Amino acid sequence: MDLVALLLRVNLGQLDKGSIPFLSSGSTFKFVLYISFASRDESLALGLLEGLKLITEKLGLSNFELNLRITDENKAKRWNEAFIEEKLAAYSNKV
Repeated sequence: MDLVALLLRVNLGQLDKGSIPFLSSGSTFKFVLYISFASRDESLALGLLEGLKLITEKLGLSNFELNLRITDENKAKRWNEAFIEEKLAAYSNKV
């Protein structure tokens, strides 16, 4: 959550990107977060996560991507090993 809070402050202009090495000029850093909760009531920092997503999108930035699964809302399939491997494969050439 510390990284989420840091990105929120940077995206809002409260911190200079240049003061953070991995966000400095020319950086292609992007924090892609996959997170799953059983319900909104049982979630942690969901408001912070959704707030950062909203601000990032509204400002046309690309340093944060939220992939949220709330079991009692999204009847999506379970995130199993095959799902995780498939999603990680998309980033294997970017590391």
